[in-house]
Amino acid sequence: MVRTLSGGLSIGTGIMLEALFKMEDRYDESRDYPKKVDINKYDNHVYSIHTIIRNVLSSLPKPNKGLETKDLKNIIVDEINLIHSYYDNVKCKPLLSIVNYDRLCNDFNSKKDVKYTKNILHLLELNDWIKKSNLVYEKGIVMDIISSKLKLESNKTIITTSFLLDFTIYGLCDLLESHTGKLKTKHNLNTKFHPVGKRDLSHLPYIKIIHKILGDKTYVAPVKISDRIRLLELAEKWNVRTTESRVKEAVLKTPELKKYI
Repeated sequence: MVRTLSGGLSIGTGIMLEALFKMEDRYDESRDYPKKVDINKYDNHVYSIHTIIRNVLSSLPKPNKGLETKDLKNIIVDEINLIHSYYDNVKCKPLLSIVNYDRLCNDFNSKKDVKYTKNILHLLELNDWIKKSNLVYEKGIVMDIISSKLKLESNKTIITTSFLLDFTIYGLCDLLESHTGKLKTKHNLNTKFHPVGKRDLSHLPYIKIIHKILGDKTYVAPVKISDRIRLLELAEKWNVRTTESRVKEAVLKTPELKKYI
């Protein structure tokens, strides 16, 4: 089966690694490398298994009906092990995050009068497939697997994930995006909130209650537009360093929003 690859990896993952390492067999040799990221600044690089699998699936020809589970598993294991091989000569350790998002998805979507979008339902199906496939016990994976209970030093950890919920789990680490290789700090996570029309969200800190109200582009549905606009009215004097206690106090004093706490 022919896949779209860069550096022998799914194109999204391959482009991300170009920010860290010199890559061979790039998908587009004429394209500029992403801005260089010093991987030796970090002790850990966490990879979301969900993001790895999404990138693998997007590298396959469409439709990929008829792809056997065992074949997909083999592709995923090979992908993980090839990623791991790039870290042989650096101090940073790659770690594989296999998280069940069911509880967090329910938590962040509680008290909302919204229906799950097709995208959320699709992601929950992927989450269910990962659970049922027992990838955490899959033989042949050489990368260390971590659980959501592991505490990491966020200032020494970089993460590659498509899911804003992971920052609730592992703390406000730096984000290295797949497909772009762009580095984003905790102050840039506001780009991952669900858009509110064309309103500027760049001054918002990443705080759970803001995430819950605004939603994101994956598991967390936004609340109704009038409540999101009300939050942005409160946030006019906030900035990326505004504290959680200040945000929570303001939300609790606002009748339309306090139900989301």
